[in-house]
Amino acid sequence: MKVYKYRIHFFYFVCFLCLVCFVFNIMFPNTFFHYIKSQPVERKEIKIVINAHNPTNNIYFDPSIESIPKNGEITWINEDSSFHTVVSGSYGSGLYNFSSPLLMTGDKFSWIFDKNGTFNYFCTLHPFMKGTIKVT
Repeated sequence: MKVYKYRIHFFYFVCFLCLVCFVFNIMFPNTFFHYIKSQPVERKEIKIVINAHNPTNNIYFDPSIESIPKNGEITWINEDSSFHTVVSGSYGSGLYNFSSPLLMTGDKFSWIFDKNGTFNYFCTLHPFMKGTIKVT
């Protein structure tokens, strides 16, 4: 009877761990579990340039259009003195594949593109800042 009791406790413990992992993955989709799914085949960087927050600036992201193979990783680096975000889609669409936290000067945000297509992105604080990722 004692062995049976421990098996039940072990079963509940394993179920609890699975539930915690599931909830963690839903609450924080851009963390550890995202990188388990796919490892990048290629890595590229896009810089948020100095004075990108200024609407009269002609360049906001360098490069503003980037091509990468499927399962490639893009890392955005904020070199501007202003806060920025990197969000997929277009301003006001509400349908986002990825969304960075607030990026301060020197902060980075990375995303692995596991689907082919063209992905537009923008800064929610400065909607005129736009860029494109082409995944082939």
